Amino acid sequence: MPDLPTTPMRTYWRTVWPIPEKPRWVSPDHFPTLAEIEKAHICKALKKTKGRRDHAAHLLGIHVRTLRIRLRQYMEEEKRRNP
Repeated sequence: MPDLPTTPMRTYWRTVWPIPEKPRWVSPDHFPTLAEIEKAHICKALKKTKGRRDHAAHLLGIHVRTLRIRLRQYMEEEKRRNP
């Protein structure tokens, strides 16, 4: 699964999340789960929009609140995995 940072970079009026280049789960023998694909797709959209959550949500066709919830879930998952 892609690594998500535990701390975002702050700018004057928005939060920009640094996005990993390549998901960790990419290998020829691994068949990714739907959750892994969703996470990678969100990361790709955030990278394309340079961390702008509102633009990434529009690109993904979801509400920005849904994107924010997903990012929070990913961060909590990372914290549980790497305390």
